[in-house]
Amino acid sequence: MSTLNGSTRLTALGCVVLAGSLLLPPPAAAEPAAATPSITATARRLAAREAAAMKERQGAQAPAPTTDLRSGSFFKTPAGIATLVIVGVGTAYAAYSASNDRIKSPGR
Repeated sequence: MSTLNGSTRLTALGCVVLAGSLLLPPPAAAEPAAATPSITATARRLAAREAAAMKERQGAQAPAPTTDLRSGSFFKTPAGIATLVIVGVGTAYAAYSASNDRIKSPGR
C-alpha cells in the first residue's frame, strides 16, 4: 500500500519521465550524419556573400543610421517601470522572508 500523496506521486512521475528522456538518444543521433562542407569552404562562401552585400550597400550610398542618444530614460518606459516593480517586490519579499525565518540557530 502506497503512502504517497498526489503531489508527491506527480513529482516522482515527472522525475522518472525526465530521467528517461535524458537517457534516450535523440532521434537525429540514430541517423548517419550528412556530409558537411569544410570550415574553409563555409568561410569562403560567407566572405563572398558579405563582399557582395557590401558592394550593394556602397552602391546605394544609403545614409548612415543615426542613433538618437537624447531619448528618455529607460526607467520611464513601461519595460523600465515593470523592471523596477519586479526588483522592488523581490527585495521586499527577501527582507520579509529573512525577518520571518523559522530557523532559529545560533549560527545564523
